[in-house]
Amino acid sequence: MQIAELNKRVALLSPQTVDNGLKSALAYQTVATVWANVKYASDAVRWRANAETPKTIIRVTIRKTSLQIDHKWRLRFGGADYDVDGIKPRYNDEQFYEITAIKRG
Repeated sequence: MQIAELNKRVALLSPQTVDNGLKSALAYQTVATVWANVKYASDAVRWRANAETPKTIIRVTIRKTSLQIDHKWRLRFGGADYDVDGIKPRYNDEQFYEITAIKRG
């Protein structure tokens, strides 16, 4: 992965518990905005994922970070929020992470 390929801005959103005095609720807060390479998954990938309804799935590559991103996190890209489905090192390159995410709604 060449640095020039990281040409889109993606916000990393961490789940936070917010207490308004009456009850606690889960909210998502932007922790960082990073440069990323974003690719939309093919129809075949969605079919293999047994998607009953059409879903937008993206694969996002970012530089390695110290943040502990997991399936509870969300991404914001192109004005839409995506649930993180998985995260792994990109191939044998420990400098980058590949995140698979599914569009909410």
